Amino acid sequence: MVDNRYALKYKTNAVVHAVRPPVKHAANPLYRGDSGYVNVARNSDTGKFQLWTQIHRFVETAGERKSRYAIANAESDDGLNWNAPNLGLFEWNGSTQNNVVIRGPKNARASGPQLLLTLPEDQKRGYRYIMTYRTGGAGKESDGIRLIGSQDGIHWDANSDTQLKHIHSDTLNSIVYDPRRKRFFMTCRAKDRYRRFKGSLLDTGASRRVSYLTNDNLWTKWEGSPTALLTPDEIDAKQHYNFFYGMPVHYHAGIYWGVLVGLSHERSDPHRIGHQPRRDPLETSPQSNAVDSAWPRKFLG
Repeated sequence: MVDNRYALKYKTNAVVHAVRPPVKHAANPLYRGDSGYVNVARNSDTGKFQLWTQIHRFVETAGERKSRYAIANAESDDGLNWNAPNLGLFEWNGSTQNNVVIRGPKNARASGPQLLLTLPEDQKRGYRYIMTYRTGGAGKESDGIRLIGSQDGIHWDANSDTQLKHIHSDTLNSIVYDPRRKRFFMTCRAKDRYRRFKGSLLDTGASRRVSYLTNDNLWTKWEGSPTALLTPDEIDAKQHYNFFYGMPVHYHAGIYWGVLVGLSHERSDPHRIGHQPRRDPLETSPQSNAVDSAWPRKFLG
């Protein structure tokens, strides 16, 4: 931000503020193959870019087709040309010739990776990288949102793997640290009370809303139930933009910045992801004691 409205001497020129949207690279897609929920960071020691992504496959279990998820790694010298190394760490599709780096407890599931880049040093426990991910099918003592650390982004320390919240929040569960309030803030979905069938066909309400949790400590159980933060309104409903899938967040300059992921269920195709509606952006500075009442919303069109 440049402020040239006031000065000791008279100014004959002014600073022009211009916003230019990003342009997709001509070589897209840069990383091909099975990928989703991509995270990228640069290793300050090697100068290389590292990428983590969710991968997926189907398996037949007792005559039933089920999904399996894992987290894979790739690297690049320039951020444009990526190499998926053959790491040989985990079995995937019947072979260890792959770039899988996390399978989760009991190798049941590892999905929705979210790299935490702005943690206080004393919360990193000596690790270079800290990541949240979700697992399921490993038992109540393991399922839900988890936290894990690594020195190189490839070998993740199973001894650090910690369950934060037993909740089926199948999205990007993002955590940031608020230094003013001295607490951690997580966006997730309130799957503790919505879409919990429990063997019944009764629908207990749409869970595709953005909710949040707060906690004073990072590596401990997060208590309480998620609180609603963002829900679709009448503008969204008119365009069948009915669901908010998730919202990764970043904390910078005293403001929470969120990128809202939207989902449109069309009547002709209830599973098609649609375009987000056009609307005016709203960015608000947070109040001193109420994150939920002063959330900066950025609706992308």
